Amino acid sequence: MEDIQQPNEVTYIDITVEDEDDKILYMIKPTTKLKHLMAAFCRRRNKAVSRCQLWFEGKVVDLKTSSAAVGIKEGGELWCEGPYVADGDEDGEMADEEAEQDEDEEEEDDDVNEITERFSGVM
Repeated sequence: MEDIQQPNEVTYIDITVEDEDDKILYMIKPTTKLKHLMAAFCRRRNKAVSRCQLWFEGKVVDLKTSSAAVGIKEGGELWCEGPYVADGDEDGEMADEEAEQDEDEEEEDDDVNEITERFSGVM
C-alpha cells in the first residue's frame, strides 16, 4: 500500500549550506524563500546577508525564489560566499537587522529549521 500524503501534511526537504569553514544542515519547506535560509545561515555564521551570495550548481541563486523554483531537491547543497562581519561593523549589523525584520514581516520563521549543529571536517 502506498503512503498517501494528507492534504494538511507539510513536506520538508533537507538542504546543506556551507562556506569555507563550516557546513550546516537545514530542513525547509520547498516553498520557503531562499532569503530566509540565507538569513538563518548568515546569522549563525556571523556574516552580513547583504554581502553574501548563495550558489547552487555553479550559479548564483535569486533569494526571492524558493528552493522548488530553483530546482533544489532533497539533499541539495548550497554554497554561501561572503565575508564575516567584523566587531563593530555597522553595515553588517544593519543588513542582519533588515533581514530579521523581513523574516518577521512574512512570519516564515518556522519554515527554516536547523537540524544539526555543525559538521566537522569540511574540505
